[in-house]
Amino acid sequence: MRKASVERNTNETKIKIDLDIDGMGKADINTGIGFFDQCLRASQNTVFLI
Repeated sequence: MRKASVERNTNETKIKIDLDIDGMGKADINTGIGFFDQCLRASQNTVFLI
């Protein structure tokens, strides 16, 4: 399976991302800020073009 994991800690934030490209499409989102969690959940099925 294709997987990646990245963790970054600063004085202000703690971020950990585990990505399983061949996974089931499930996510566990917990930022501690309810509105931000909801925005990230809503964007799960959206493609962002940068």
